Amino acid sequence: MTKGIVKNLTGDKTTVEYKVWSKWIKSAAILIDRYLTEVIRHTSQEDVNDPFSYNETASVSMLAGAAAHAGYVGLAEFSATKIKLGVEGNGRYDFWMLGKGRSWAFEFKQWTPITAPSGRLTSYMDKAIECAKEVHSNEADVAVAGLIVPFGYVGHNKTKEEAEIVRERARINLIEFAENQCDFSWAVVNTTTGTETYFLFNIVSP
Repeated sequence: MTKGIVKNLTGDKTTVEYKVWSKWIKSAAILIDRYLTEVIRHTSQEDVNDPFSYNETASVSMLAGAAAHAGYVGLAEFSATKIKLGVEGNGRYDFWMLGKGRSWAFEFKQWTPITAPSGRLTSYMDKAIECAKEVHSNEADVAVAGLIVPFGYVGHNKTKEEAEIVRERARINLIEFAENQCDFSWAVVNTTTGTETYFLFNIVSP
């Protein structure tokens, strides 16, 4: 049996976002555990990647499943009106979720880092923020920029000792970025397999 733990890094604990998203991310950790346990059991593979380590589309589908597991309403690739250069048009948001009477439209970016330097983290978050600014006010109560940073390939093709040095450097950079530039953030760490994924969020509209 694998074991996952969730660490909150930043966020105002009095907000609806913190209360709903904490439960949501904990559900994501449960689904990671289930995925890893079943894949290891049925394939006899001990070296199994975090399911968030593949790409943005796969990760958002996992988050949609986690929303349902947590008891919320969630939909990936939500079809909606977007605003670009002041003009309304048809489009899609990466993910839409409703919980405790509030709805959020998320635009995500995913990046697998080498050491997660601050400049690259800022660049990816800025891209997510620009996309979130296109959310129409009629489509969600709050627009959110999200950054998913999995460690599935950090330190790949290095010795165990070298990989841990690289991972620790990335970990330090991510935590510093979360504390200084993110409204909410969590880390999900599986203590059995060593998988590690960071979820970083910024509110774009009230």
